[in-house]
Amino acid sequence: MRIIRRTQVYAQLVQIGEAADMFHSFAVCRGEVLCAFRRHVLVDMYGGADFAAHYDSEIWMRRFDLAAGNWANAPAWRCQAAGEDPRLVVVRDRPYMLSAVPPGQDANYILYDVDADVARNVEVTGWTRPQYGKNWQPFVHNGELYAVHGFQPFRVLHIDVATGRAEVVFERAVGLREVTGHDHFTRYRGGGAAIVVAGVVRGWGHATVDTGRHFPFGWNFSLDTGRFSLDLAFDTPAFERLGHHIIDPTGLFAWDGRYFLGLTCSSRDWFYGQHFAGYLCEVELDAPAAAVALVGGAALVPDPTPPASAWYFRAAALPSDVGQAKANFERMAQAGVDPEGYLAFGPYIDLPPGDYAVLLQLASPASPDAVVGAWDVSTDYGQRILADGMVMGTEAALVMRGGAFTVAPGPPLNIEVRVRYAAVADLRLTDLAIRRTDDAATASASPPL
Repeated sequence: MRIIRRTQVYAQLVQIGEAADMFHSFAVCRGEVLCAFRRHVLVDMYGGADFAAHYDSEIWMRRFDLAAGNWANAPAWRCQAAGEDPRLVVVRDRPYMLSAVPPGQDANYILYDVDADVARNVEVTGWTRPQYGKNWQPFVHNGELYAVHGFQPFRVLHIDVATGRAEVVFERAVGLREVTGHDHFTRYRGGGAAIVVAGVVRGWGHATVDTGRHFPFGWNFSLDTGRFSLDLAFDTPAFERLGHHIIDPTGLFAWDGRYFLGLTCSSRDWFYGQHFAGYLCEVELDAPAAAVALVGGAALVPDPTPPASAWYFRAAALPSDVGQAKANFERMAQAGVDPEGYLAFGPYIDLPPGDYAVLLQLASPASPDAVVGAWDVSTDYGQRILADGMVMGTEAALVMRGGAFTVAPGPPLNIEVRVRYAAVADLRLTDLAIRRTDDAATASASPPL
C-alpha cells in the first residue's frame, strides 16, 4: 500500500481526566461520508485507578466533506452512551456500526443500526458464551454483512442485520499463532471495516509489539479459493516521525474509484496523557510503500520523506542512575530507598534548528508546593542548558510538566533531557516527549482529499 495523501482529521494533546477522540471510522452512505468515533476519558489505570469503575467511553458520529478534506459544517451527535472503537459499514445503502462492549458485560459485539437508533448484541449460533476476538472487521458481500472475528484461527461470521444473530461461515488456521506477553492474545489483531475488490476481501489490521507499539498489516482473503495472504507494505516510519507508535487502522472504503484508509494514532497505549491524532489517507492498495506518486494530476514525482517533528520515549527505555523499571515501561524512585540522582536522562539526539517543546509525564504524592526534583534540556553532555525547571509534587495525580527550548543553527547537537530526583518523596516518570513547534515543522504538505 502507498499513501497518496494524508489528511489529519483530529489532533489533540489530552491529559489524564480529559476526553480524547479516537478510532475515527469512515464510510460512504447515500452520497455522504459518515464518521463514527470513540470519545474516551483517560484514566490512570497503571497508577492504581479502577478502569471499570471510572469507565467513560461514548460513541459519536459526524459528517465529513471529502472534497474539502475537512469536517462538514454540522454538529456531531452521540449515538451510544457506552462503547469502544466503532467500525462503520454500509449494508444495502444503510449505515451500521460494530463496536466492542464496555468492560464487565457478558456479550460479543454490539451491532448498531444508525438509522433506527437500535443496538443489538451479536449472538453467535453454537457459542454458549462469548469468544474473545480483538477488533472485529466487518465487510459486505452480495448485500450481506460479514465480520472477521480474528486471525487465530482466521474466522468469518455472517451477521443478520435485522436480528444481530450470527453464524461462523469460515474458519481455518493461517499460522498467525504468535502471542504477546502482556495479554497472551494473538499478536495479529483486527482493525476497521474491510472491502471486497474483485472477489478478494481486503482489510488492514494491527500487529501488537507490546502495550505501546502497534503497526498496521494488510490481509487478503479470496472468497472463491479461500486463499489468505498478508501485506506488510505500510510506511510505518512516516508516522513514527510524527511521534506515533500506536498506528491502528480504522477502516478501508472506496469512493468514486479511489480508496481511503482511516488511521488512529497515539504516542503509546491509551491510558496516558499524550498527543492523539486521526488521519484519513487516500491510498493505492497494490503499490509498494516507497513507490513514486501521482498526486493531484501532476507528473510522477518521488514521494517526499518529511523530517521528524516529534520524538517519544517511554521512561524505562532511557538511561537512569536511580529508581526501578515498573509496569508498562514506567520508572519509579522511592523515598527512603533511592538516593538523589537522575531518574532518566538521554536520549542524545540531534535536532535541526527550530523551536521545540519538551513534555514529561510524572506523578508524586507530595503536595504541589513541595520540590521533589528538577528537569533540564541540555547539550554538550550537560554543559549547556537550553531550558530547565523544578519538579513539584502532584498529590499523586499523573500530570504533564515541561517547557520550551530553541535549537540554534550550527553543527549537530546531542540533545539530552534530564530528570533529577531529590529523594524527598516518591517520583514516578512514565514518558518523555519532544515536539517541534515552529510552523514549518507542523504544516501539512498534503493537498485536500
